[in-house]
Amino acid sequence: MSARRLAALASGIAAVLLVVSLSGCSNSGPEETMAWVAQERAKLQPKVPPLPEPKGYLPENFSGDPRNDPFSLQRLSKVLRAGGSGPSATTSALIAPELARRKEALEALPLASIAMVGSVCAPVSHWRWCARMACCIR
Repeated sequence: MSARRLAALASGIAAVLLVVSLSGCSNSGPEETMAWVAQERAKLQPKVPPLPEPKGYLPENFSGDPRNDPFSLQRLSKVLRAGGSGPSATTSALIAPELARRKEALEALPLASIAMVGSVCAPVSHWRWCARMACCIR
């Protein structure tokens, strides 16, 4: 093929591509598209199964014995120091590592004397976040 023929073919292809690409920009779009969306939306019917009826709930009164406090020191010391056979032996075997471990420094303080007074934010990268949260000590 000659150079003229190739140039004519390339310009013809470019012209066809230009016409095809510009035909996509025609002015018939929004109304037609909105009508199609409305038509498709009308076709769509969600299929949601109905919810089952809730089961009835009958609340029961709590008749707890106030002498049976699960957090009493007597009860806790009884469980921790229990020996013998049965479930108490299993409990003692489970709690033995806790009794044998080295205590932390704060465990020596009475719990009632400890109070939260604030928090400290260290790196500068977190300063903006902490300032927004109003948690930094300046």
